[in-house]
Amino acid sequence: MRSVSMGMVTDHLQVFTDASLMGWGRTYGPVSVSGTGAATTCSELADRAYMASYATPHNRARIEDEEDPVDQMISRTGCGELHYAVQECMAEHQDWRKCQSQVQNFKECMLAFQNARKDQHKRQSATETT
Repeated sequence: MRSVSMGMVTDHLQVFTDASLMGWGRTYGPVSVSGTGAATTCSELADRAYMASYATPHNRARIEDEEDPVDQMISRTGCGELHYAVQECMAEHQDWRKCQSQVQNFKECMLAFQNARKDQHKRQSATETT
């Protein structure tokens, strides 16, 4: 998966902020960072990943070869290419309103992933209780 460098997109996490304003940011349910840690909403996950991407609060430098933690999380959902399409559109237009079809496709993919994950957790809980 290819990432847009932070220099090309002025606000890399804006997709999450704008998407949550449309009402679907909270529908992702519990998600954990890198498979460990406390469950959180997608918005909180984006904030945690952003803050974790820097060694110290004053160190704004990033290693170029280092993959963004949010990109890593999204690539595990199978929605990475759709997320990349949103990033490309944002880099080109600098306006999320012009990228609604890409955002909608990404949203649908993430919802499908979350629904499958919920079903998996339900099945797992049912087998553990019986």
